This record gives sequence, C-alpha cells and structure tokens, in this order.
Amino acid sequence: MNMGLLLAFTVIELIPSAIDISHKGLIFVVIGILLPNFFHHHSHHHNSDMESTQSLKFLFIGAAVHSFFDGLIITSGLFLEHHMATVITSSMLLHKVTEVLMLSLILGTILKNSLKLMKYLIALSFFSILGMVVAAFFIEQTGLFSAISGIAVSLTAGIFLSISLVNISILVEHSQERSSKLYPLIGTIIYLPLHVFLH
Repeated sequence: MNMGLLLAFTVIELIPSAIDISHKGLIFVVIGILLPNFFHHHSHHHNSDMESTQSLKFLFIGAAVHSFFDGLIITSGLFLEHHMATVITSSMLLHKVTEVLMLSLILGTILKNSLKLMKYLIALSFFSILGMVVAAFFIEQTGLFSAISGIAVSLTAGIFLSISLVNISILVEHSQERSSKLYPLIGTIIYLPLHVFLH
C-alpha cells in the first residue's frame, strides 16, 4: 500500500511542483531516479531486511531534502505581500499535513515501531525548521533560491519514484500474501481523495 501512496504523492505533488519551479526539473527527476542505484549494493541475494533498510534510507534522504525546501518555501512566502503570504503559508501547511500522513503510513509499515516513527517524523520536522532558518538568511537572492529549490524538489521526486517503483516493489513481490499486488493500487486510491480534500 505504501508504494501506491508514495507513487501517487510523487506524481501528483512533486513532479508538477518541480516543473513549475524550473523547466529543467525533469532532468533532475531522472538524476534522482538514478541516484539510489549508485548507492545500492548489487547482489543476487536480496533479503527483505536489506531491501527494507535501503528503502528506509532513501525515503528518509528524499523526505529530509524535501522537508528542508518546504521550510525554505514557507519562509519565502512570509516575506511576500499579505494575500500571497497567506495563500503560500496555508497551502504549505496543508501540504505538510498530507506529507506527514503519507510518511506516517509508509514509515509505520517499514519501521513497525511507534517510537522510531516519532523519531523519524521529529527529524523531518527539524529539516523543515532548518530550511526556514536558512531561507531567512538568503531571502534576498531569489534567483539562486528558485534554482536550488527546483533542483531539490526534482531530485526528491526522482528518489521517491525510484523507491516506489524499485525498492518497495521488490518487497511486495517477495511477499507471501497473494493480495499484496493490490496494495499499491489501494495506496493510490487512498491518496487521491486525501489530495482532493486537502487542496
């Protein structure tokens, strides 16, 4: 189910954002897809614990980069005129609610431990706050900010696509349950109304 959630979130939220920020966004999406393969330990004997650890590692890296740039966007929105500041801040807060729900479902499935899940979510919140602080220092350099944001969102989208289509699909494929092949579809179906409701 988490593969469908992550895939839907990436295709519906991240890739359009990457294209909106930079017309070169799709190039970095492809680089983000290829990036996990450089760090993947190629072996003919994949066990589910190793694949789960790899998925968790790349999911956290992608989510941390994404959270950092969410923080940058939130702070940048605060410096705009009142109407735009309200629109950007409220839409980013709704986006963060969607993101936390999605990541809680995915990380909860991988971690199977509430305390570890809270640690990961707190760490991701730290990256959002760090992004907000950094943006306060670089808010005057909008061209640089826009370029870096576009690259980061695109790389995150690519990493999330790689995770959902490769790493997590291996876990689903090796599952003993017959119905496990339906879980990605169920995850996508769960995400779509959530996206519509929160946007």
